[in-house]
Amino acid sequence: MLLRPKVKNLLRAMQDRSHNASQITAHNNLRKLMTAQECGAVENLLREAPLYSHLSLPPEFPKAPPNFEKYIRLTPQAIENELTALRLRVTRNYEAISKILSGLRAIDDFILADELTSATELMKTIYQEYGYSFALLRRISLVATISDTSGDAHAFCVEHLRTSGMERKNLIVVLLLDTLGESYETFTIKKGVHAIKDRGKDNQFTRDIARFVHTPFAETSEERLSTLQSFSQYSLVDAVIYFCIQYLNVKLKLSSSREEAAAQLLTETLSSTWRSLFVAHRAEFEPLCADDYMFYRRSITWIEHEEIAQFRNAVDPYFSDREMAADVARASSFDAASYKSRYFSRIKSVQDLLVPNSKDPLRLDIYDPSHVGTFVRTIAFLYVLERTEGRSKATAEEFLELMNKTRDLANIGNRLYLEAFSKEEEDDLKSFIVTCLISRKSRRDSDTFVLRRLLQCILLSRFDGNLVKFLDFLEGIAPAAADFVYELCDETFLSQLFRIYKETDDFFEARAALHEWYGKNRDQPVYAQRANALRVDLKLKKLRGEIDDTRIYVDPSRFIEWVHDRLFVEISGVLRLKVAIAFNLLLLKEASAELPHQDTPERRLALVIGEAYKEFCANTIFGIASYLGRRIRHGTLKGVMASPVATLRADQRFAQLFENDDFKHAFDTWYLNYVSGIDHLAAEYLQVHSSKKPKGLLDTDIFRKDRADIVRAAMIDIIDTFDSTQSYPSVNALLYSYCWRMAELDLKRIRDHVGNCRHSWGNASDLRRVLPGAVEAIGRNFVRELGHLVDERFRIVVSWFKQPTNLSPSAPLLLLFDAVMSEVQEAFGDYQPLYDNSPKQEITLSGGAYQLVYDALYVVLYNAAKHGKKSGSLTYDFIVTSAVQNKPELIVFVSSEIRDEDTEEEVMASIQAALEGDIDNALVTEGKSGFRKLARMAKDKSEMKGVNVDVRSRCVGNPPRFNGAQK
Repeated sequence: MLLRPKVKNLLRAMQDRSHNASQITAHNNLRKLMTAQECGAVENLLREAPLYSHLSLPPEFPKAPPNFEKYIRLTPQAIENELTALRLRVTRNYEAISKILSGLRAIDDFILADELTSATELMKTIYQEYGYSFALLRRISLVATISDTSGDAHAFCVEHLRTSGMERKNLIVVLLLDTLGESYETFTIKKGVHAIKDRGKDNQFTRDIARFVHTPFAETSEERLSTLQSFSQYSLVDAVIYFCIQYLNVKLKLSSSREEAAAQLLTETLSSTWRSLFVAHRAEFEPLCADDYMFYRRSITWIEHEEIAQFRNAVDPYFSDREMAADVARASSFDAASYKSRYFSRIKSVQDLLVPNSKDPLRLDIYDPSHVGTFVRTIAFLYVLERTEGRSKATAEEFLELMNKTRDLANIGNRLYLEAFSKEEEDDLKSFIVTCLISRKSRRDSDTFVLRRLLQCILLSRFDGNLVKFLDFLEGIAPAAADFVYELCDETFLSQLFRIYKETDDFFEARAALHEWYGKNRDQPVYAQRANALRVDLKLKKLRGEIDDTRIYVDPSRFIEWVHDRLFVEISGVLRLKVAIAFNLLLLKEASAELPHQDTPERRLALVIGEAYKEFCANTIFGIASYLGRRIRHGTLKGVMASPVATLRADQRFAQLFENDDFKHAFDTWYLNYVSGIDHLAAEYLQVHSSKKPKGLLDTDIFRKDRADIVRAAMIDIIDTFDSTQSYPSVNALLYSYCWRMAELDLKRIRDHVGNCRHSWGNASDLRRVLPGAVEAIGRNFVRELGHLVDERFRIVVSWFKQPTNLSPSAPLLLLFDAVMSEVQEAFGDYQPLYDNSPKQEITLSGGAYQLVYDALYVVLYNAAKHGKKSGSLTYDFIVTSAVQNKPELIVFVSSEIRDEDTEEEVMASIQAALEGDIDNALVTEGKSGFRKLARMAKDKSEMKGVNVDVRSRCVGNPPRFNGAQK
């Protein structure tokens, strides 16, 4: 045919053998410009004319394995052009293609008859004559997976896979082996395929062919064109197979009449051979269908066969993690709908799925309940939900039974249909199991809240609050559901079952009991060991006083009291508008929706949350700010980070090292910078962000972009909670929980910042450069120990900034005293008092009392260590007096010896001046007397009965009194 001048000009440009880049540019422009008729003529020229023999066109039958990363990806051309070019290539090589396809069919028959040696002999013949192809690679990978590793068939397959890149971890080869083998779950592999990073043309081949392994049928015309282009560059026979699968095995809805015309011409060329091999003559798949899940995984090997192709076309859309109904069914593009209605025609209800699983071979022509396993039954259930839009009736017990006969529902179940399914009957147990499936994938806070509410109702109404009894019940019906619940109920989840577990120890013990149950019922002794380890760990935490786990703490009772006193009117007013809010909140449930910024009910609710969170962070009595000041910035930070370094500096092992002036100067300079960094960290960064503290890392702004999802979830949860409970205390508790979630974002920022400080001013490696030669070995040891010590100090500080796992700590008062003393001695390593006596009463503190006494003890002992005699006497006692107004009174008496150079009068005057001074900012101000802090605590906390200090017999006595204690 006659070519247009523009096409001719581009063809002339491609004749230039000296400029590869200009050839590619011309070729790309040509692909965009040609009509289908011109494409045919150009294809013949490029493949056959000597003028174009220098072009690097992909071989029809490659003799070396394709290296996709070295291919040049040309610009896509119109689909009708791609089909026209393929038809001409097929015409020129029809005989070879027919022989390869016939050989592949014969290989399939050999594999299905378990004649693997014959199969590999034929593979060798095809490979030697026609080279590499993806179709051959699929079959070789399967035989490598199922054959005897000591046989010749296996040896041939492994060698071919090595040549194809197995040992180089070629993604396509590894993907095939993982998919056809049994080591990895299909869903996990499939998600990994779809997560392959898009590097554009650089890895388009790899992405297309990897996606084909798990999703052989393209979802869009663009995807179909791209994959056809990739297979065209793999080998000619792979392009033919892909075309026949897409256009002949299923009825495809084409994008245009031009595509339809081109496809029809190619179909006329291939149809007779293809249908005689893979349609008319049915293969005997039954021997490999006993396990329907493994058959599904391995069916990509035989995707050329029409019945396999139609089965995959119908089933694959279900086996994904998409939530919305519109994304699940592809009936508009393929003939999957008619196939499904025909295949599942015997299923009228969920109850039809409840027959026992069968080991009989899967039928591919129709769903036969006596010939299916867990995989196809799962697809059948999803089909029923799709057909009824979730409005299918089943009791909780029936659904549990079905759970035990299906798989992967949590990953592939459609959320909308599952939610509708759970509402067909008013049954908490059914709703709980369905919500388990939904939340396992969604990870939404609102789903987790519903789970907690439902589980508590079920346990209290049917199982006496005993979680193990519930698991025993589930085990009798559906062990798979019992496994779900075991995985769900970790310590974090259990800690929020407030109606079930009143004390901290209770939910830890419950988790330990779950470990024991799982180990016994699954014959896994390691879980019994986990239970024992958890109980031991709990005891160790008690011995440590749980200081590490409660560094950052906000007293929930005081916070909730503040919310009730200050925000109750606004909260109750907003929640009375629940109908309007619920309607508007539908917008908030979309991940892309912004938080509202207008004066609407939901805006008012967001502002309430903002007020609560600001107080949660900035309140100087019970908020995070008071604990930052009282526990971390005031002495503890520098004591933990600097004092051990000073102690190491004074170690006599390194005395010779510091006799060298250059090293001593270098260390002193580093240490000065280190201490300065600690002070700067405390004064500028470990603060609530404000105009005065612009570098403060604790930010109270809830409208910050990274908090949008948390605030949105909080609003939805609050509405749902109040709607279901009509309980304001429940709403207040929920506010407390969400405040911690918002705070965790900034706690992570603090942890990251502290980690960065380690690299900026905490790095002492430069000291190696000034090590004196005479004592170099000693110096290396010092620098190494210093590095380890500083690393440990930074790790300790980082560990403080985590949400406490135990929000209501408790401990014997004697152990609490020991823990606080140990902590003070970290700051003052030379403080080694002589104990004069030990307490005579055993007293246990919990909750707010625990925190209050801890804080008071820390201030008293810190003052004694800082201002008192380092090796002086220390007397302490704890006394519980008779109850006053039904509350026992606790007296914590501590008496410490003053320094030899101080007089009693001077010490008393200093203490009196502190107690009479300004105490308003005592809790958040550094470098001031600890007695001011005690005075402020006594003013703010009704449980503390004042500060009485006496100096006599050269000792300072501090007997603070507290309401509430347990003997």
